[in-house]
Amino acid sequence: MSWLTYADTINGEVHRQQLNIQAIMMFVLFVGATPLYHLLGLQTHLFTQDYYTAGGRITGL
Repeated sequence: MSWLTYADTINGEVHRQQLNIQAIMMFVLFVGATPLYHLLGLQTHLFTQDYYTAGGRITGL
């Protein structure tokens, strides 16, 4: 079956929905808070000893 079969599925009058300010504000809040969250996390891990397990003293050998 070809994709052209479904090309005419939307017919009739299309209504535009009202602008959802709450959804836009939540999106902006989450997108804006993510870099801040990561920057705050970076401040606590200043050295590799803080980040790696056992301060980076465990080797693969």
